[in-house]
Amino acid sequence: MIRVSVKTLVLSTLAVLLFIAGWAGYRHLPWYLYNQGDYDMLIKRFPQHSQAGMALYAYASEAYDMVGGDGRGEYVFIRPSGNSISGSGGTPEQRAKARAKLEELLATYEDSEVDKSSVQLHLAKYYFWDGEWEQAEKLLQDIKRHTEGAFLHEAEVSDYLAMLDSLHKRDGELPVLTGRIMLGEEPLADAFVVLQRADQTMGWHSPPFGRYPIAITDHNGEYRFYDIASDEYEVGVGARPHQLSGYYMKENEWKTVRIAEGQNESAELSYQFVPRVKATTPIDGQIITGDELSFRWEPYDDADYYELSITTESLTRSGTGKSSSTYPLSRELKLQHRDTEAVFSIGELRDRLGGRWMSYGQEKAEVVIGATGLLGVVYPGGEFLWSVQAYDRNGLLLSSSEGYMLDPAPAIPMFRISEDGMLRGDAYVLEGNYEEAIKAYHEEGDSFYALRALATMAEEGFIRQGTFRGAVEDSNPQEWGGEREDSQLALYYLRRIANPSEEIALWMDELHQKLKE
Repeated sequence: MIRVSVKTLVLSTLAVLLFIAGWAGYRHLPWYLYNQGDYDMLIKRFPQHSQAGMALYAYASEAYDMVGGDGRGEYVFIRPSGNSISGSGGTPEQRAKARAKLEELLATYEDSEVDKSSVQLHLAKYYFWDGEWEQAEKLLQDIKRHTEGAFLHEAEVSDYLAMLDSLHKRDGELPVLTGRIMLGEEPLADAFVVLQRADQTMGWHSPPFGRYPIAITDHNGEYRFYDIASDEYEVGVGARPHQLSGYYMKENEWKTVRIAEGQNESAELSYQFVPRVKATTPIDGQIITGDELSFRWEPYDDADYYELSITTESLTRSGTGKSSSTYPLSRELKLQHRDTEAVFSIGELRDRLGGRWMSYGQEKAEVVIGATGLLGVVYPGGEFLWSVQAYDRNGLLLSSSEGYMLDPAPAIPMFRISEDGMLRGDAYVLEGNYEEAIKAYHEEGDSFYALRALATMAEEGFIRQGTFRGAVEDSNPQEWGGEREDSQLALYYLRRIANPSEEIALWMDELHQKLKE
């Protein structure tokens, strides 16, 4: 019989327990190191542990946080149906610092078995946005080889690789769509060319990356699309603001391009950015007094005629947000200016409304009513930007003075109208204080401008939704409620206008028709 002393048994049991505890502690050490932020020790001691990958991801995220975005910087996208600017913050210095940190991480753990995909992806993005295509593609291809479809950001990697692949010509294969992007007489390299289905151009994702097919222009300004579904597309161009500063995209005869199934030759669509038209006066906030508003600009090569537009901002009800609207002045007045000067009467422009509209934000306090739909195309106390567009003899847009407003122009085409003739209600409108504006307009009696502003706010439902219906009880509407009440109320104000203009008369006819329906 084997006899075991109690002391030996206790020591053996204790040893087993210590071993188990040590093993358990060792197994949980990676989590402990991760929670303590000792990422370096974790990566070196436990390179194949899942927490090591998380540690390296945390390191990469620190670089990401230096920039406050993905390092993309700012891009402007120019499309025939509209433009947009997108950016994710971060200065060039911040991006350079973040990039250096990511490069250091890869070099430090180059021989480690830990999964470096997260660091590679972040660094590939910085290479990509800095136009270092080969380095970006090398890292992305490495991710694709080693993750074998198990990478969380696999779709993002594929999107970047698809854009980079557009830089390579395919031997023996014609692109289904190609073209050239020019900046003046020079090719625009490293620009993005974006395709969007022509029937979906009213909705545009900004930034467009990952949403639409995108190609990159090569050193000749050429772009190529190979694997595109048959459809009709609008073609847009994206570039950094400093690349397009002072330029404007010349209008093409063709606004869209059609990709046909089984086509045996490449469809083509090219764009040229040209110097913008130079507006000369009024500039830099010049205050206009009197009744004459005179615009001047320099002649533009090959221009047959010019058109003018005016842009102004309106404040939200809270007075914190802004909404801008543009009025195509010459087009609305059916004018084509053959010279490089156009003169208007401020009084006549004030008498004409610039479109009646109202919009809401997520909060009711963010409601905004277009100032030009309340106060006129121009109005006392208003501040306006203006632009001139040059057209050729075929009616195609050659250029504009707007130039996308990407750079601080030497002379900003902006003017102000003096406050002479401003109503107290007008001042409240410009502050976004519509409640006080309504009260002030009611105190103006039968003033044309006050009644017109009240009619606009009434038709848009603002007075009905407010607390001012009692002020117009003498309108005696047959029915109250909803849009019918709004129309009744607007008509009540307009009927009080002595000698209504043609515009007011047409407005009243519209309201009558709406009430009949």
